[in-house]
Amino acid sequence: METSTNTRPYALAGMAGAVFFIINLVFEYRYDLFPPDSGPAFVANQLSFFTGMVGLLIMLVGMWRARAAGDGRFGRLALGFFIAAWATLILGGFISLFTGNADFFLLPVGGLGSLLGALLTGVAVVFARRWTGWQRFALLIQGLFMPLMMILRGTPEPTFIIEVAWMALWFITSLALYTMGKEPEAESAATAN
Repeated sequence: METSTNTRPYALAGMAGAVFFIINLVFEYRYDLFPPDSGPAFVANQLSFFTGMVGLLIMLVGMWRARAAGDGRFGRLALGFFIAAWATLILGGFISLFTGNADFFLLPVGGLGSLLGALLTGVAVVFARRWTGWQRFALLIQGLFMPLMMILRGTPEPTFIIEVAWMALWFITSLALYTMGKEPEAESAATAN
């Protein structure tokens, strides 16, 4: 029985999501389309952000399939928490967009959960040692970046440059999955042949 050979499609979805997110950042900052704005341009921009975020969510599922955080309880819980928090952030943003409530409770829950999930999953990936080289540290660097920027700047409000750099780190994490993310079953089947 043949299984899927790798998680590259998930990684490609993550890379595309990061690039799409960056393109939308350009429009958001150029045309001042920040919440709680309204109107067709704002709605289109926000829906485009959700598209990019879904691509990143797909990449996280690919990390789960590749077992990048290991088979232990900590790695599974950390990555599962990260996936759930990112999905909560997407859902909260979507509901907020259509209710007009920029303070919808799922947004801070998903946002803080995503920051914590990225950090914990980054640590799990490093200690799992399934990935080697720079790929092993890609998610940890991505997970540390935004909290460090908040601490250094003294505010949770990002700038255009910070958000672009953060998405570039998401792209690099997706690239790590692309280059290292063989599914364990497919990997062992390939070595058996």
